Amino acid sequence: NKQQPPAYYRYDNITYQPKMTTTTPPPQKKPPIPDEPPTPLLVKPWVYLYNTIPPKFYIPNTNVSTSFALCSCLFFCALYKTIHLLLLHVFHWPPYTENDVTRSSTIKITAICHSCLLCLTLGPLLQTQPFIPSCPMKVHPQWWQDGANAVLEFCTGYMLYDAILNIFIARYFQWGGHAMSVPDYCYLVHHFATAYYMTATRVTGAGHVSAMVIMFFGELTNPFQNAFCMTRQMMKKDVFVDITKALHVYTEFSYAFLYFFIRGCFGPCLCGYVTYDIAFTKHGRSYIPIRTSIVWLIMLWAVMLGSYPWVLDTFGMLKDGLDVKYHKGYVGVEL
Repeated sequence: NKQQPPAYYRYDNITYQPKMTTTTPPPQKKPPIPDEPPTPLLVKPWVYLYNTIPPKFYIPNTNVSTSFALCSCLFFCALYKTIHLLLLHVFHWPPYTENDVTRSSTIKITAICHSCLLCLTLGPLLQTQPFIPSCPMKVHPQWWQDGANAVLEFCTGYMLYDAILNIFIARYFQWGGHAMSVPDYCYLVHHFATAYYMTATRVTGAGHVSAMVIMFFGELTNPFQNAFCMTRQMMKKDVFVDITKALHVYTEFSYAFLYFFIRGCFGPCLCGYVTYDIAFTKHGRSYIPIRTSIVWLIMLWAVMLGSYPWVLDTFGMLKDGLDVKYHKGYVGVEL
């Protein structure tokens, strides 16, 4: 038998290594792990602010901070005051009186700013991740978690500002101690339910996507609704009459179109899918306790069904086309 040469042998002072042959296939390369999506440009400021605002105030027995919500509340108070002064002293709006158009428009412009800032951030956040309403927060990249927490706290801060400044302070200090009305109580219940839902998703560690997507489509109609209410009130109070009448035609129609189709048509379908994912899927029930999901869904459908009178109202506006329903001499029940 011919002796096989060693694996390594020398010949004329050169080391050779025979070529290895094998019948086994080469190892398969593992598919590359996809990189996480980069932080969208519109989200970067939120992530930066969320991580740089000290100190952190936490809800007891949780790791959920409320510092950004408190700072957001102060931001909206300052924004309200700035807008009010601009309307009075730069644009020469009528001076302050009880229930005056200047104060009401200041509230609405502040609300428009809140909605625009939220929608410009919620859109990129929702677009970069799969739409699973009940998914846990920890599955997202860290930048996404920070951005989501920031917008949820930002909206909570707005609800806090709106309730304190425009209900309690306005009623008991600026308007001579007027008693709370039924719409005021409904207003407060809506704000409490919204703030509770958003904060509860952060405490639970799941369900935040459901709050964010509902917030996105709810706030999407808000600038048009507030613009419509502004032009309608300004027209009744004879403020900038010519400009107001011209704008009111388009603010009424655009508000009616968006509100009817988003709240009246798309909204119930979205709420139905959120309900199915949270309450009727295995992963939804595993991520969110059943008692918590019941409370959330009651709040969700209460807000959705509570908008039904406005859906009917906007349907009437759409039937009128560009012939405005709420003209200056309108007589009838107003929402």
